[in-house]
Amino acid sequence: MKFVDLKNTMSDKYSVKKREGNGETVILLYPNNPDGSPNLDGGYHLVGNHAEKEWKLYETQRDKKFLKAVFPREEPGLLGLYLAVKKVYEHKQSDFDREMKNKLRNINQPGEGIDLLEQQFDQNLFSFNKETKGAINIIQEGTEFSVCYISTLGESVPITKNRPLQSAFSAAYNYCQLLTVFSDLFEEWKERLQLSLAEEEKLKRIFMGK
Repeated sequence: MKFVDLKNTMSDKYSVKKREGNGETVILLYPNNPDGSPNLDGGYHLVGNHAEKEWKLYETQRDKKFLKAVFPREEPGLLGLYLAVKKVYEHKQSDFDREMKNKLRNINQPGEGIDLLEQQFDQNLFSFNKETKGAINIIQEGTEFSVCYISTLGESVPITKNRPLQSAFSAAYNYCQLLTVFSDLFEEWKERLQLSLAEEEKLKRIFMGK
């Protein structure tokens, strides 16, 4: 992704600007108000330091900045910015999601939860009591359940721990859905950028909020 791609893709709903100077490139993105002006209460900045050859993605809230990720190249940084905005400002729970989560809140056995997840998601996206890379893992520990994401590089990312059956499967549903939406958004840019697995996992974590 290049800056022109970001601007062309996002400028109908967002203010997208670039500033350069003092050895830095700063890309600022804010959602638009109804009158078309940028809503400066919250947005994202991507800051490229040319001397250090790194691009830092920040979430902004009024006068505060929160570092979300660091990239060695501009293009994956721009894609990280795009995905972060899509997740925070555009990802909404559908009526179908609410219906499925209501069903998950009423399960009594792990098998019932697994059946519901299988109705909605590719079975490679989740795993029960078996550590699986690139998937949401649900682990039973006595009468409680923990959920984590295990990256394709083998890193375990906790999602929730020691939860009741219904709560754990609801969390697993949420993150399986995020992985599905990420894959759809990412597919358009994957071939063009030739990203490493580490860069792809970093982008995935941005979208997952983890």
